[in-house]
Amino acid sequence: MPRPSTGGGIAPPLWDGGSLAAAVFGIVKGTVGPAILYLPRGFRQAGWAAAVLCLGLSTSTYLYSAGRLLECWRAEREREEREAGELGGGRGLGKKDEVRALRGEEAGRGAGASPRGRYGSLEEGRRHHPATASAPGTGRIPLTYPELARRSLGPYSLLVTGGIAAMQFGVCLTYLIFVPQTLGACARAMASAAAMPPPPFWAFLAAMVAAEVPLAWIRDIRRLAPTNVLATLLIAYGLAACLAVAGTSGRGHAAADVGRTDGGGSPGNAASPLLGRVLDLPALGDAWYLFVGTSFFVFEGSITLLVPLQEAVREKRDRDAFPRLNVRVQRCIVTFYVIFALACWAALGDGVQTALTASLPPGPLSASVQIAYSIAVVLTFPLQAFPALEVACRAAATVRRRNAAASAIVCGLGVVAYLAIDDLGNVVSLLGSLVGIPIALVYPNLMHNVMCASTASARVRAMNYAVASIGLFATFAASYTTIMQWDRGTE
Repeated sequence: MPRPSTGGGIAPPLWDGGSLAAAVFGIVKGTVGPAILYLPRGFRQAGWAAAVLCLGLSTSTYLYSAGRLLECWRAEREREEREAGELGGGRGLGKKDEVRALRGEEAGRGAGASPRGRYGSLEEGRRHHPATASAPGTGRIPLTYPELARRSLGPYSLLVTGGIAAMQFGVCLTYLIFVPQTLGACARAMASAAAMPPPPFWAFLAAMVAAEVPLAWIRDIRRLAPTNVLATLLIAYGLAACLAVAGTSGRGHAAADVGRTDGGGSPGNAASPLLGRVLDLPALGDAWYLFVGTSFFVFEGSITLLVPLQEAVREKRDRDAFPRLNVRVQRCIVTFYVIFALACWAALGDGVQTALTASLPPGPLSASVQIAYSIAVVLTFPLQAFPALEVACRAAATVRRRNAAASAIVCGLGVVAYLAIDDLGNVVSLLGSLVGIPIALVYPNLMHNVMCASTASARVRAMNYAVASIGLFATFAASYTTIMQWDRGTE
């Protein structure tokens, strides 16, 4: 079973094989994270009909591109096995392993390699990326999204690697905004009950940065596995508790729904007040265009984790079933997203904030959710930042310089978070538009036309270009709109 990964990072799970059950856990962990809490306010801005339409379109195009990316993996994996078989002369797995090891060494000496080994190479994986080390006994370079991009797009693969790193740093930036907002709301509620002044939000931000700096020095991602498991459990509790708070808040409106048979209500709403409030939500909001980027941001952890999860599945039968499984699991996740967003929006009203946990009504359950989710995000931060820090700090010649560079990056993100503390929704939308859409829609389809050129039909290649073109248009249009309408998304 693969150990926990970065939840959307460049680094894949450790090479110890896995089952489809483990793959399902990986898909859920890579997709469902703090980003789900940004959806209720996104739905409020867009209106339920526009939000469901945007999320449906983003899911459909994402799944299409994910399928193309997995086909790239299959084509490259088959090519590796075919070449290994031909060069090995059919003398068994031992010879194949030797050939793969030789090819791994040659890849490290290929174009663009440095004396230390290029990122993603076998040498670099062993020295700096324990989670991306070669498979035991094979010596082959693990296939990841950036590795497939390097083999298909050549020097243009920097757009993929740089884009993924930028997305991960952007996600870390949203974490640095999310936690102070959430803990600030919890502190205000407690201070109000005790008739004391609450601490300023920057105090929480400074404390989080101080905690993340030493964690950014960790070089072996396996040391972060226990915190990843704990963060997963805390997120699961937080989501369940948010739904419980939403259901409890909905009961508070039961009296208003009783007997409402005209003018926007039904007698059945009294029995299910939350459902009644959901049915009364507006279908179209005045800032629906801001949700386009958000609808892609929620997949930030999926597309980069997809190939490593496929690579980690042990049995061939399970590997063949993985693409279909991914489609079913993602559809279930998106269905849960819609239910969660609508329920929380209806329960908390139009004042819901981007950081949903900061909008919860005062109470012990709400405080437990805010604290649990904040701890989960603090623990997830180093896992999310790890691969991006490895890319950004690759030029550091010593451990001390690497740690200094990582510390400077985390502190820099903290400064940006301080300046953008009221713009979390805008940051999420811009990240999804400017970085998330190309990673999800543009690059996989262009890579497929290169790596599967001999097997893809003219219709499939044309479809790939069409989806990539739509992705490019959506990138520029949604990014431009978000920037020009920045004030509309400010909280």
